[in-house]
Amino acid sequence: MEKLKKQKVKDLAEGDPQAAASCDNRIAEYFEAGESLRKEILGNAKILWTEMNKSPGEGKLPITHDVYLKRYVEGVAEGKFSLPSVQFVILDEAQDSNSVTIKLLNAFRDNGAQSIVVGDHYQQIYEWRGTENSMKKILESPGVSSATLSQSFRFGEEIATFVNAYMTRYLNEDFRIRGNPTIGSRVGETARPDAIICRTNAGCLEALYREQGSGRRVYVPKGKEIARMIEDIEALRENKRPKTSAFQVFRDYEELEEFSETEEGKQISMLIKMIDKYEGENLQRTLARAGECRVAPGDVTITTGHGSKGLEWNKVSLWEDFPSEDKLSKNEEEQRLGYVAMTRAKHLLDPFLWSLFSETVDVGI
Repeated sequence: MEKLKKQKVKDLAEGDPQAAASCDNRIAEYFEAGESLRKEILGNAKILWTEMNKSPGEGKLPITHDVYLKRYVEGVAEGKFSLPSVQFVILDEAQDSNSVTIKLLNAFRDNGAQSIVVGDHYQQIYEWRGTENSMKKILESPGVSSATLSQSFRFGEEIATFVNAYMTRYLNEDFRIRGNPTIGSRVGETARPDAIICRTNAGCLEALYREQGSGRRVYVPKGKEIARMIEDIEALRENKRPKTSAFQVFRDYEELEEFSETEEGKQISMLIKMIDKYEGENLQRTLARAGECRVAPGDVTITTGHGSKGLEWNKVSLWEDFPSEDKLSKNEEEQRLGYVAMTRAKHLLDPFLWSLFSETVDVGI
């Protein structure tokens, strides 16, 4: 779309109104196609919901956890189901709750249960998936008391100092994490990390190839998923139908390429470059092997910031595909994702491949 708009401006500047009118027609076609796609998605969503709501054995699709949870919560609200009588309800990872979970929590509270909500709002990294930070809403409710955990049980003082400097600069927070005095930790470079945390799937792929000659086994949890993405890109190149729904929305490879030139399609652009660099079939085989590998001490795990959440390693290196200073300063969710990635390290954190720390920021250590 942006490409067409720029072409129209260029045509008008060059005094070619006929070509500019052609761009207008193509832009109109895109809007019509978008509206048609929205209607198709909504229609398919209704079909899926109908099938999943049928009794077991009658529907064509399985009832997933999300579906039966939503049905239960709706049934409670309509008086079809009764809540069990409990004294306490604990909601963990509350910073990434969804509306259904929050409704269920409120139903228990209305039924007399005391609620205990645990979470870290700095780790809210799934807003793009429709999650909500219910902690903020609950803390603003009358009669609610809170307690803050500031002592790290994972890393020592030097990593804590680094994280605090990052939080002050990008999250505008004066809150201070205290390092665990019984854990020795430092911020520095390492050639043999236990984990490499990347921002994107394409970054995982680049890191995988760079680690190939290290003599260590490499585990990529998303290996098979990335391999399927590459297979679909190759299918579009060969005018074949992709296997996954995410790529079936593209009519042809040209449309995929156009999307890859947008900000939203940046990861696709990086994958296309990797395919050209390493050949698609070889990439798929390499990723499939890395996705099945099981690591032992001395091996390395390569994952994304989202995939690293809840995990920890002794030595962690942050990959070079995290956003630049300019982009990071404008995106709160990216800022929080950086915080999640750097707090996975126990004994050694190496952030220096990330341009943010290799060039621009005095981290205060």
